[in-house]
Amino acid sequence: MRAQVPGTDGESGSVMETAVLPTTIGRYVVMRRLGGGGMGVVDLCRTVSGRLVAVKQVREEYADDPAFRGRFRREVTTDRRVSGVYTVPVIDAPPSPRAWCTVTSTGRHPALT
Repeated sequence: MRAQVPGTDGESGSVMETAVLPTTIGRYVVMRRLGGGGMGVVDLCRTVSGRLVAVKQVREEYADDPAFRGRFRREVTTDRRVSGVYTVPVIDAPPSPRAWCTVTSTGRHPALT
């Protein structure tokens, strides 16, 4: 899968480059990028059984920060306790030293933008 990401060409400044997205994030197959921001990115993925999920991954520089990892663990714990009409349940939060992410269900309209 390919996506347009910011890059630099060294002469004219910022340009868009094509980057190859991973085909999987853990056991989740990447379908497309839903969005991203300063802390990370969210991809629409599917499970082996075909269920659509949103996988939120934090950026590597934050994943290396012990204080951030502690906040992230607390966020996941809190998110798992919250439920309601306007929230999405946390399905998975695989602990990994290289890929901090949460997996949530998607709504009927998965686009974030």
